[in-house]
Amino acid sequence: MTSEQDHQTYALLAQLAVEALNLAATSSTIAMPTDGPAFALRFLPEFRDQLLRVEALATAVLRASGVPWDYLADSYGVTRQSLHRRLADEVRLWNDFSPQYVDLAIRKAKEHAREVAENGRSFEANLEGALASAVPVWEKRREQGDWRPAL
Repeated sequence: MTSEQDHQTYALLAQLAVEALNLAATSSTIAMPTDGPAFALRFLPEFRDQLLRVEALATAVLRASGVPWDYLADSYGVTRQSLHRRLADEVRLWNDFSPQYVDLAIRKAKEHAREVAENGRSFEANLEGALASAVPVWEKRREQGDWRPAL
């Protein structure tokens, strides 16, 4: 691998970390017992978009590492042409975009990692209590028809 190829792979991996950790942060927000289910409705369209970005970035990393479209298509159970048609433009965009913003990607990945870690600690320490206290909140919301949290 050349130094330019190494830099490209590094940049793509940094951006993949950002998008994957952002997806994890969104997931952990949706998992919050009191407001998470209502937030899910708001976050699901973005969640889908995040998942598609993770898919395209993972594909870009694999392609930059020399993995052929045929192998990727086999793992999806689709034809090379259909996978290429679906992902090639996005992979090309990430290849062009990622090297320009490596430092920003690393900072954003660290921010998302901290958010995921904080939510994880909160879940570990308080999940049963949060679930128990959320049930009366949802019961009250059901009775009053006020299921939406303040955004």
